[in-house]
Amino acid sequence: MTSQSAARRKHRHHTWYTARVFYRSDIRTRRLQKFHTFEELYFLVSGVTSSAALQKAKKHVKQKEHSYKSMRGETVSWRLLSLWGFRKGPIRNLKTVLKFTSDLSKA
Repeated sequence: MTSQSAARRKHRHHTWYTARVFYRSDIRTRRLQKFHTFEELYFLVSGVTSSAALQKAKKHVKQKEHSYKSMRGETVSWRLLSLWGFRKGPIRNLKTVLKFTSDLSKA
């Protein structure tokens, strides 16, 4: 085995995956009403294997959680609700997004 073939083995091909994620905002306020906003996002992640890409996606979506103060002085927190879907390949157009969404809702 040459050093060149060993180097090739180290640089395995990465595959792209799409992660469908839902976040929920919680607003801490003095008022009695509870108000939530939901956001759906798609992230592209790459990995040598699907499990490696899934672990990378979980870490990335957790890092996107954040909080801030609104103009009214309320604390708004965006928290991960769920990693809803994970599939091989990037989503290229709206037709693919709709198919991806309908495939997940059937599961």
